[in-house]
Amino acid sequence: MKKKGWILTAVILLAGGIVSEGYAAPDPENKLITLAGVPGDGNRDGSGQEARFAGPMGIAMNGNAVLIADTDNNQIRSYHGDRVTTYAGTESGLDEYGHDWGGYQDNYSDRSIFNKPSDCAVLTDGRIAVADRENHSIRILEKNRVYTLGGSGEAGYQERGAMRANVKGNDGGKTSMFNSPSGVAAGPDNLIYVADTGNHCIRGIRQDGSSFLVAGTPGEGGYQDGDVFSARFTEPFSVAAGPDGALYVADMGNQRIRKIYDGQVTTLAGTGTARDEDTGYVEPAEDREGQTGFCYPLGICVAGDTVIVADTGNHRICAIAPWGETEVIAGNGEAGFQDDAARDARLHSPGDVAWSEGMLYIMDTGSSALRVMRFDPEEWLKGRKGQME
Repeated sequence: MKKKGWILTAVILLAGGIVSEGYAAPDPENKLITLAGVPGDGNRDGSGQEARFAGPMGIAMNGNAVLIADTDNNQIRSYHGDRVTTYAGTESGLDEYGHDWGGYQDNYSDRSIFNKPSDCAVLTDGRIAVADRENHSIRILEKNRVYTLGGSGEAGYQERGAMRANVKGNDGGKTSMFNSPSGVAAGPDNLIYVADTGNHCIRGIRQDGSSFLVAGTPGEGGYQDGDVFSARFTEPFSVAAGPDGALYVADMGNQRIRKIYDGQVTTLAGTGTARDEDTGYVEPAEDREGQTGFCYPLGICVAGDTVIVADTGNHRICAIAPWGETEVIAGNGEAGFQDDAARDARLHSPGDVAWSEGMLYIMDTGSSALRVMRFDPEEWLKGRKGQME
């Protein structure tokens, strides 16, 4: 493997032009609309078009608010009540491209420093877990403080047992180690599932700091279904937990959506067999009758019995039925920035999705904008259930 998924992501975001055609009237019932942000990097709190992001990737619901991993600004932001505010992270200096340098510092929220945070998840007790990708760490936001739960700041693979009682963060002893963790999801009892991208596996980390392997073969990329400990992924980028305990993985390097359930890894959707010799990635495959081809899918969420995927390289959003039937629900496949009827709207390298109470939120990474549309998973599944048998 000669390239990491995060390098490939940067390449994807540079591909294709952005066509800015402004904002549609706020009519989410039959359109995809923009809530905050505009194409082009920036860093500004405010409402609607006043707000600015820089390469934002992961999103998560926090009650009625949308949490945003504002990756190139090295901050966690929040959209609530038509306004964007900074939740955690501070600038540490700008590089030649105007992006924040990033760093590694646990502190009060407004003094903490991240390095390319790419996803966040709200735990059952209200704390927020962050995949701090280039710090190779899982960080926790609790009230007004940030601390490290797992990871050492250096890339590697290592599990660890529980920390000493009543200690928040690493206690100076042996720590777990991750390699470019890109996605996190909340499980029961404050368990955190981690897409450990550079290690080609899915991990778990408990609130006491102990970590464990969930699925995959650490350090060995590939594509193989089967028993969780013999299965193989290629740079899995995100993970989502279903209500029945199943985990769904955006297996970016294999152009597939995988499912982990009852000790087995299976493929839910995706196709393609040719593999690039330089990167090790499966090459994107075109759609054909009965099969949908993904192009480096990065984001994933669960809405009822439906899995929703940010098909990043194809500039679209797809819905997947429990038996694997897949349909494009947003984006016309051309990179751009245009509010319109969902299938006619333009997205640019959408990085993540989150669903809550009938609304599907889309982090349109290449447009540095938060978009939204109405989506009813039960209604979408009607007429498709006969194929489950």
